[in-house]
Amino acid sequence: MRKLADETKSIAGRLFFLEVHRRRQTGQISLRWRLVTGRWRHVKWEDQELQLALSRSPLVWRGWYTQMHGQALLLNREERELRAALREVVATPARV
Repeated sequence: MRKLADETKSIAGRLFFLEVHRRRQTGQISLRWRLVTGRWRHVKWEDQELQLALSRSPLVWRGWYTQMHGQALLLNREERELRAALREVVATPARV
């Protein structure tokens, strides 16, 4: 996740990037899009401002960002599945 986030942050003149987000209560770690403009708020991929910035980008960058989004979705899903599996293991009493 960190590598993917760093890749999106390395783009000169970027208007949005991926950031690793951690929820303290649950321990959940996920990649979220963040806008550079305004309040540096987290946004969904479908956000109008993010999509507008993307539409103004060269076609090659649109494809690259779309690919990064797909990888982020995959990593977020894998993290959720691993956390669920860990909860299951911890909840299962040890058999002797």
